[in-house]
Amino acid sequence: MSSPFLLTTKKTGNWGGSTGLSNRIDDFIVKHPTWMVYIRKDQRFPHAECYLSDSKSPDPTCDVCWGLGYKVQLEKHMVRRAITSQAMDSPLLSTGYTGEYPGFIYSSRRYYQQQTDVYIDVEWDVDNQLIEKFGRPVRIINAWVVDESVMQKESGATFMACKIQQSDFNLKFLEHLLLNTHIDWVVP
Repeated sequence: MSSPFLLTTKKTGNWGGSTGLSNRIDDFIVKHPTWMVYIRKDQRFPHAECYLSDSKSPDPTCDVCWGLGYKVQLEKHMVRRAITSQAMDSPLLSTGYTGEYPGFIYSSRRYYQQQTDVYIDVEWDVDNQLIEKFGRPVRIINAWVVDESVMQKESGATFMACKIQQSDFNLKFLEHLLLNTHIDWVVP
């Protein structure tokens, strides 16, 4: 059975300029990256078979569209994740207060993230420097939904900034799909 997924590892670097800021962005993301799995929805190909008639939404346990309602593509992204102070417990915040966005993800402009796509924070089976070519996920830590993605351009350097929200996906189900779906994570 062929996999309904496409997998790509986006090339890194090329921040859009050779300025000092471009080098600082490179230092910020490339020297100490966080590697995440990105689930990109291809909205040209809806998976209508899994929509639930009572809620008019995709089946959250669909193993074809992963509960997103569209054909999906899995990618490895090298990013820098920033958790905002509002997302952490703080004695300065009143009880029950949560910030509007629990975090941001900064990445190369080549990734061009889309709203409602998903980032999965995973534990990898190899060291950080080997993830791009050989890394395979072994455990899901968390899942984040892209709420808004904005291309930033400063002093000739261009990068993407994504506002993320905690996802309400069943992490055990996502982990089962990610670890048990045949995907060629190694790019030839």
